Amino acid sequence: MRRMSGTRLIQWLNLLVWTLVMLKTEGANVSITIVEDAVAKGAVCLDGSPPAYHWDKGFGAGINNWLVHIEGGGWCNNVTLFLIVQELVRFI
Repeated sequence: MRRMSGTRLIQWLNLLVWTLVMLKTEGANVSITIVEDAVAKGAVCLDGSPPAYHWDKGFGAGINNWLVHIEGGGWCNNVTLFLIVQELVRFI
């Protein structure tokens, strides 16, 4: 009997955590802005697509602040390395 109630408690906790995560992430959708003009200037991603960014207005104490996140791992030092990385990106 005690084992069954422990299992039931874990199920309820999992449900609670899942619900809280869903409530938190539901409002986290931020639209994407694709920079089409950058392609003509040669600024493209490794797969050839145009660069893009997400922007959303701040709120509360951070209304006038910016948070910038730059994903790393896309820099190449030479053509050979670029070709290798470009092939790997196609599999991601």
